[in-house]
Amino acid sequence: MRGQSLQPITPARLRRVCASFSAGTGLGHDNFHPRCVLQLDDEYSQRLLDLFHEWERNPQALLSWLLLIVFLTKKDGGQRPVGLTMFFFRVWSKCRHDVASAWDSAHNESFFWSLGNKTCESSGWVHGAYVAAGRLNGLASASAFTDLFKYYEMISHQDLYEQAVETGFNLVLLRGLCVYYSGWRAISFEGATSLPFQVFSTVVAGCSCATTLARLCLYTLLKR
Repeated sequence: MRGQSLQPITPARLRRVCASFSAGTGLGHDNFHPRCVLQLDDEYSQRLLDLFHEWERNPQALLSWLLLIVFLTKKDGGQRPVGLTMFFFRVWSKCRHDVASAWDSAHNESFFWSLGNKTCESSGWVHGAYVAAGRLNGLASASAFTDLFKYYEMISHQDLYEQAVETGFNLVLLRGLCVYYSGWRAISFEGATSLPFQVFSTVVAGCSCATTLARLCLYTLLKR
């Protein structure tokens, strides 16, 4: 995109990223584990990176890159949809996670948790500490948590673009992510798999950059 670019991914970073995937990580429909890349030497690693960089310049939603949606059982009941991305996108998005992390670091406001040492779990402890302090001092106190229903599924790509322009999120990275999110997917449930279909919004839970895009969409609203 005009005026924006991404630094080339190096073979060393590619190897670090692929080594970070656990042996038991869930695989996409291509059944190709990222750790297989560790068997490549620098020459063939660079050839793979050349494909990454070319796709970044002209991202396309390909049927062969099908996103498989599966359902994980939640501890409190119900099921959570998670996207199992194919090898190429999974490795590319994790290689580019450092770009998303840089935006996170520059926009780490007090209202955001799950960044750095501010874990989601610690937010509950902090709220509890405030309530306890209020009771000990005879003060009125209240604490509330809000869970946005189907938040990832309702995120508009146009909203993401507008927020990216306003807050300086890298548009080349955003374009690649949104092209894949808008690509072909299928749903797998209890042994049955749907025919491929497309959607034109959402952020895919399971993508390395998903939580950053969730924060990006809310940043200006919360900042106000």
